[in-house]
Amino acid sequence: MKNLNFYVGQQEVIKHKIRESDITKFVDLSGDRNPIHFDKSFASQVNLKGPIAHGMLGVSFISSVIGNKLPGPGALWLSQSLDFLSPARVGDNLTITVKVKSIFELENVLVLETVITKNRGELVTRGTAKVKVLKGTSGEAPSKHDSKKVALVVGGSGGIGSEICRQLSNDGYKIMVSYKNNDLGAANLLEQIRSANGHCESFRSDLSSIEEVETLISTTRNLFGGISHVVFCASATLENRNFKELAWEDFQLQLNVHLRIIFEVAQRVVPIFEENGIGNIIAIGSTITDDPVPNWLPYLTAKNSLLGFMKGLSKELGPKNIRVNVVSPSAVETSLTGNFSERSKLISVEKTPLRKLTVPSDVAETVVFLASSHSSQITGQNLRVNGGVR
Repeated sequence: MKNLNFYVGQQEVIKHKIRESDITKFVDLSGDRNPIHFDKSFASQVNLKGPIAHGMLGVSFISSVIGNKLPGPGALWLSQSLDFLSPARVGDNLTITVKVKSIFELENVLVLETVITKNRGELVTRGTAKVKVLKGTSGEAPSKHDSKKVALVVGGSGGIGSEICRQLSNDGYKIMVSYKNNDLGAANLLEQIRSANGHCESFRSDLSSIEEVETLISTTRNLFGGISHVVFCASATLENRNFKELAWEDFQLQLNVHLRIIFEVAQRVVPIFEENGIGNIIAIGSTITDDPVPNWLPYLTAKNSLLGFMKGLSKELGPKNIRVNVVSPSAVETSLTGNFSERSKLISVEKTPLRKLTVPSDVAETVVFLASSHSSQITGQNLRVNGGVR
C-alpha cells in the first residue's frame, strides 16, 4: 500500500515579479549587503549592466512551493543542489516550477526537479531537491468526506468573522481563518474552537498579494482536503469624513478590501467548486446600501460595488451549482463601531425595524443558514439582518 499520494511528473508552479522592496527586505533579513545587488554604479563597474537580485532570493520561492504546494505542509527539506545560470533583476517575472522526479515510498521521500525561469523562459536557476514527507501530514490522500464541509473565512479574526467561524465549527465545518494583523484574535479563536473539539487553522496574510491568495488556497486544500465554502467578512477602518475631505485613495482602500480581495479569492476558488460540482460563496454587506449614511461615501461605494459583483456572479455560477449570496446587517456592535457616540448608536437603532443593534451572532446565524442544505435553492440574494428595504 502506498504511503505517498504523489506521482512522477506531478508539478506545481508559482509566479513572482521581483520588486525593489524584495531586494531591500532580503538584504535586511540575510545581512548580504554586496553592492552588486543595489548599487547601480558598482554593478556597472563589474560588467553586470546594473544590479542583480540575490540568487537565494529566487531559491526562497522554491521553498514556498515545497512548503505550501508540493509536497506541502509537513515537508522536510533534506537537500538541494543549485546551478545559477543567469541573473534576475528588479522587474523580471519569475516562474518557479517544482516537479516530482522520483519517489522513495519506504523512506517517504520525494526527489524534485526545481527550475526558475524569467520573462520569456530564460533559465535562471536549476537544481534537484530531496524532501521527506512527514507521516500524518500532507502526502496522505484526503478523503472525499473531508472536503464537503470546509469553510475558508476571510477576515475571520474580527468580531463578526470570529463568531461566524465559531458557529460554522459548531455545525461541523473545518475552518481556515484568514486574517491580516489580528494575531491575538486569531490565536484566541483557534483556542476556543479547538477546545470545543473543532478543526481550525489560521493563515496570516495580506491578500492584496496574488501570491499570498494562491498560497492561502493551496494551504487550505492541503490541510483539509478541499474547500466547499468561502465567507468574506474582512473590513477596513471606517472614517467619518465629508466629500470635500476625501481623496481617491480613500475609495481605493475600501474597494480593495470589499471587492478586490473577493474577486481574487473567488476567481481561484471557483475552479475547485466546478470540479466538485458544488460550492458556496457568502459575503458580508451592509444595510447602508439601502439607507446611506452621510460622510461614509467610500464605504457606501464599496458595499454597493460588492452587491453588484455578487448578483452578477450568481447569474454566471448558478448553472454550475455554485451559490452566491450576501448577508447585510444593520450597524453591528463590534470594535469597528466601538468609537461611535451613544447618540449615533441610538440613531442607528431607531432606523432598524427591530429597534436594536445587531450583534455578531445574528449575522453568523444567517451565514450558517446560507451555508447549509436548508438554503440549497437560494442564490443571488441579499439577506438583510435587522434591516428593512426602503
